[in-house]
Amino acid sequence: MVGRARRWPVVGNQRPIQFWRELVYVAGFYGVYTLIRDSIGSNPVRARVDALAEIGVEKWLGIYREEAIQRAALHHEGWISAANAFYGIAHFIVPIAVLVWTFFRFRDRYRGMRNALGWITAIALVVYACFPVMPPRLLPASYGFVDTIRKIGGLPHSVRFLMKEGGNAYAAMPSLHVAWAIWAAVVVALLARNIVVRTLAWAFPVSTTLVVLVTANHFFLDILAGVAVAWLGFAFALLQQLHGVRHEMNALSPVAVEAEPAAESIERGGLRER
Repeated sequence: MVGRARRWPVVGNQRPIQFWRELVYVAGFYGVYTLIRDSIGSNPVRARVDALAEIGVEKWLGIYREEAIQRAALHHEGWISAANAFYGIAHFIVPIAVLVWTFFRFRDRYRGMRNALGWITAIALVVYACFPVMPPRLLPASYGFVDTIRKIGGLPHSVRFLMKEGGNAYAAMPSLHVAWAIWAAVVVALLARNIVVRTLAWAFPVSTTLVVLVTANHFFLDILAGVAVAWLGFAFALLQQLHGVRHEMNALSPVAVEAEPAAESIERGGLRER
């Protein structure tokens, strides 16, 4: 086990983790996501208003550069096509692979890492419900953004269908792509034994950030929010784990207190016999 991974607290007195129960958790999260997508988060008018509000804030901050970045990248359609494929596939495959890898290779660390991913997703779902945002690529053409998935392609038809039917088109804030990518990088950096692997893990969130910009799927504020949500998720999971450790220690302390007088009595009895 990598030394740094030992810094994450482990609660020993917990029920065993079962794979089928983990699938139930995933299904539950997806059910909540679907509810938000089909009700609160599916209003295009509100999503456009919120997107324009973001643009206003970015202009005020001087960081509204997404259209210029995409325009420069559009000269390389091959790269854009690859970016579309990365956006639609890696976002799901890599975090799932890291989660399964952690489950089978680092079972004692799995619960904390899974909780971090759960917190990240839960926070994002709350924001989607309260503040649905239309991604740049879906804004009117007057804003200069190009919907690269539709006009350039790069995604298999099946993946495009799943994104359209199973995804939330107005879930730009925060960028869950960036948040999940950071989660995957942190988990690999904590648990992998090979220093090269731990270092290369950070290429995933960096690549994801570039991809969501050139494909016009997120604003800079969405990306910054995704970074914040990722670290909040780990912070909440760490607090949750520390609470479990403290609870376990409190549960054990009365036993230790009762055991001490008994040990002293036995020791004195032994002395008397001598």
